[in-house]
Order: sequence, then C-alpha cells, then structure tokens
Amino acid sequence: MSTWSQVLSIGATALLIGGGVGAGIYAAIDAPDPAQYAIATTAEAPRLQLTNPDGLLTPADQAQLEQNLQRIDHPEVVRTIHILAFNNAENTRDNINDTIEEYFRAHYPDDILDKHGFRDGTLILAVDMAHRHHAIYAADDVADVLDLHSESSRVSSVIDAMVPGLQSNNVPAALFAGASLAMDTAGLQQERYESAVDDRIGGGIGAGVGSGVLAGVVGGTGVALRNRRRRLIEQARADYSLVTKEYADLAGRLDGIDVRANSLTSAFADAELRRQWGDVRDRFLQLHDTVSGAGGISSIPISDDAAAYRARKQLADAAETLTHTSHAEDNINRLFNIEQGDTTTRRTDLARLSRDITKARTSINDATLRQELVSLEERVRQLDADPASPTFLDDYLHLLSDYRIILDAVKDKEFSDVKDRHKLTTPAIYDKDYWYPTYIPFVALQSWHSTNVAAANSAASSSSGVNTTFSSGFTAAGGSGSF
Repeated sequence: MSTWSQVLSIGATALLIGGGVGAGIYAAIDAPDPAQYAIATTAEAPRLQLTNPDGLLTPADQAQLEQNLQRIDHPEVVRTIHILAFNNAENTRDNINDTIEEYFRAHYPDDILDKHGFRDGTLILAVDMAHRHHAIYAADDVADVLDLHSESSRVSSVIDAMVPGLQSNNVPAALFAGASLAMDTAGLQQERYESAVDDRIGGGIGAGVGSGVLAGVVGGTGVALRNRRRRLIEQARADYSLVTKEYADLAGRLDGIDVRANSLTSAFADAELRRQWGDVRDRFLQLHDTVSGAGGISSIPISDDAAAYRARKQLADAAETLTHTSHAEDNINRLFNIEQGDTTTRRTDLARLSRDITKARTSINDATLRQELVSLEERVRQLDADPASPTFLDDYLHLLSDYRIILDAVKDKEFSDVKDRHKLTTPAIYDKDYWYPTYIPFVALQSWHSTNVAAANSAASSSSGVNTTFSSGFTAAGGSGSF
C-alpha cells in the first residue's frame, strides 16, 4: 500500500471512530498489561571499556565510576559500555561526534560499522572537557530497546542529565548520571505502560474528534514504524541483488585492476593511492567467505522479510565494499588511460576540469583569483587542442598543481567566514567523486563551505539542540550536546 493510501486509510478510520460511541471504544481496548512493557535485564554487568587518554579521570574516579555502573540494573541488550573521557583540544575535534568516530576507527574498529551505527550491544558515553561537549550513542539494537534513536526525546534527556556534573567539573558524576538514565529500564517501562494507559483512556473520551484524532495518531505511528522497517528490508534486498549479481564478475577483473593500479608511473601514482587501493582490494578479497561461505550471503532466504531485516547490516557492508571496489576500478582505469595516451579519456577529463574551473570563476568574489582562473581555462583549451601531445601528461599535471594552489587561496579568502565545523576530506580512490591524488575540486570545496554555513546557522538558532552530525557522513543512534 502506498504512503498516501495509508494516510487516507488512517484518516478514514479516524473519522469512523470519531463518529462512534466513546464508551464502546474504551471497552474494546484491552487494559494494558505491565508485563507487556518489561525490558529484559541481567545481573551480569556488561563489559566496560574506559578510554582516558588525557588522564581526565583519576584512578580513584575510574574505580568509583566502575563500581557505580555495576549497581545499575543492566538491560540485557547492552553488552559493552564505552566511556570516553577527553581533555586535550589538540587531539580532539571541535565536533565531539567526529572525535568519537575517529577514535573508534583508530582504536576499536570492530565496534564501529562503515556508514551507520556501532556493533550490536554497544552503548557509548563521551565527554570532551576541552571543547565542553558530551554525547550518548548506541548501537541500533540498544537504541530500539532503550529508545535512544536520534529523534527520541530520551537522547536529549540523557544529554541534559549530564550537564550539572560537567558544569561543576564532576565528570564521574556526569557520566554516571547519563549512563543510569540511559539504562533506566524501570523508568522506561513505567513510561511506556503509563503512555498505553493514557492512550486507552483517551480512546474512550467523547464520541467525536478526540477519538478520531487519537486513532489518527496511533495509526500514523504504526505506519511510520512499518514504513521504516519496510525501507530497511527493501534496501537489504537491493544490497543482496547487487552483491550476488556483481561479485563474481568483479572478482574476475580484480587481478587486472591490481596490475593497472601498480603500473601507474606518473605523479598520479603516489603512495597514498596505492595504500587506498590495497585497502579496498583486501576488503574485497575478504568477501569470498562472506558471500559464498557457510552461512554466507548466498544462503540468506532473502524473500523472507525477517531474514532480510536480520541480515541488513551484513548486506550493507558487503554492498559498500563491492561499490568501493567498482569505483576504484573506474578511477584506476581512467588514470591508466590518461597515462597511456588515450585521447578520448584525456578530453573527457579536460572537459570535467574545465567545468569545475568555470564554476569556481563564476562563484568567487576575488578579482585576482578570478583572473588566474581565466588563465587556467585558456591552458585547458590548449591541452584539449592536442591531447596526443608528447608533453600532455607533464603539462596536465602542472595545470592541476597550479589549480590546487589557487583553490587553497579560494578556501582561505572566500570560505573562511565561518568556523570549520566539518572536516574537509580528500576523496579516496574508491570514492565516486575521486579526481586525482590530494586534489579536491571546487564543487566539493563549495559544498563543504555550504555545510559549514548551515551548521553555523543551526548552532546560532539553537545552542541547546542535540547534534547528530558527523562530518564524514557517518550516522548513528544518539547525539551530543554542549555545556
């Protein structure tokens, strides 16, 4: 059923209920059972991973915090609690979300997924006293049970609960306050039970608009949840289709890609390019058991909704690795063809570069920089006139080097009006928007600046809001705040 059909269906149902008798509605709704909202707990404390690189927490603080955390009635879903305490501005980012992601990728790579979320069973509380930020994050399965998805009011409640302790420099108390509220199963059970009771009472009030509105709200919520699950299942099936259809063909081309990557001899072939290719190649090689091994992707009964939903993360990781390898193939082939003198590839790349230079020239205000960009446009036209020239490659690399210098000046003069809230990342060989080593095109630079402007405006309009943004594009359940 389409979304509009669902909405219309809900609206029609709401009108019918609104026209009924409230007492009949109330009698038809079963009284909530508190046991229905119980959250499974365990006496065994989860594994505590305490990260304290700057010595913010003393040994006594750490011992007391660990002792206090053991007293909590732990939800069964939480198997690992990460506590991160930072206090050095030089080693952390302005955005604590980026600090968390980068620290996990460097020190706990098995606990963080590629694009979204953390390993199942993970709960994270972090503090950065140098930048006065703090955060609560959770794996999706933990967020489902403890209502810690980014849009939930419980996330802001946990963040707010940590503020008094942080403002008084009592970091252990702040961390315990956040952890105890996040894992307050008794309070969450009671909230859910009372909400169900209120819904039942609301369902029986009056025989008009009140009942219809309640039905619309409850029905709308159900549709939203079903639609979210449906989208995840559809994405899992799309990932399954991609992996099962494309893996074998790409595997057959892998050796050829590897030969071309290691045959590049110009300035295109720097050590970082080879490292990036080696990384994506090795990840692809590891897919063999994931795709074809016992219990692998090929054995997933993908037509079964429950099976597709359970395997969604495994499928997403595999699809991302395959996509990265495919992008790397395209980029390596392009660089190889340029080196080998393929005039069609050279002219195609020159056209793309010309469009980027023109976009830069028409978008900036500095007259001197605009004139330098005009000169670059003329050099592009000269190269395009003779793409088979024996000096083409040297001339092209010189042009790219000069353009990179101009773009650095554009960044300093045109895009320094707001704080760098997001990291400017150079595309890797396995990214679709990769151009050349160490090169960031103007369109990417402009997009980065626009993101910083939007972040600055958002921060100015709401200093107390929950921050869920990662500069890398990573996403996860939870959020951060400031104090």
